[in-house]
Amino acid sequence: MSKTISVALCTYNGAKYIREQLESIVNQTLLPTEIVVYDDKSTDNTLDIVSDFAALYSHIRWIIQSNKQNLGVRNNFAHAINRCVGDYIATADQDDIWEKEKLQTLYSTIETEHVALVHSDIQLIDSTGAFIMYTPPELSNKAAQLPLKYYLITSNNVTGCTCLFTSELIKLAQPFPQAYFYHDRWLAVVAYHNGGIGFVNQKLTRYRQHESNVVASLGGGGNTTIRDQHYFSQKATVIAKLLKQQALIKYSFKEKLLLWLQYLSGISGISAFRNRD
Repeated sequence: MSKTISVALCTYNGAKYIREQLESIVNQTLLPTEIVVYDDKSTDNTLDIVSDFAALYSHIRWIIQSNKQNLGVRNNFAHAINRCVGDYIATADQDDIWEKEKLQTLYSTIETEHVALVHSDIQLIDSTGAFIMYTPPELSNKAAQLPLKYYLITSNNVTGCTCLFTSELIKLAQPFPQAYFYHDRWLAVVAYHNGGIGFVNQKLTRYRQHESNVVASLGGGGNTTIRDQHYFSQKATVIAKLLKQQALIKYSFKEKLLLWLQYLSGISGISAFRNRD
């Protein structure tokens, strides 16, 4: 293999599942060149487990960072991704399991199709690792990429734990939004007109659903959204950023109009909450 692959793995109190995830990464048919672990101030022994793996698999380059303060999932992933030096980067959650051929398959696809980002299908599992025979609508779309307006406004079929993307895409995506958009949806927006998005119709990641998920399709803390003034101000800030990036994102007049409506809804939300005070 002439190109290098980095894995950006974010952790937070993940001791219960992290061993299975790390085992699935270090046993890939195509090994990553480096594994970058950013831990968001865990209070359990997550970092001890990671350090043990780093010692056992020293032929892989490991970067292990323990944050001095809690960054949150968006900023933690942004830091981990930006620390990677590989030609390609794969993002990893602490509680999933990768199929052995995942990196090999994604690498072959991105090299063949010459796109900026590839993603795959997923298999949902529960806390015990048992298959969940249900796929939520947002994960059931097998298209490589949705129309751009969906990524900008409403939906995202690119799940971060299934992705492999180029280091060039990371340069274009700077800076990552600190709110509202997660890293996977943001990368899909930027990739859309800057290399494109590819899809592998194989279930290459076992995507674990449990009560402690920060972001999850079924349950988990990520499904609770508090619509307060802070939420609407974050939304307005991110939409304003999108409106300023016409050259990069290349949205149409209709998409621009939709973005303006989203921006105004954010501003209106802020005003509504201020009027309650």
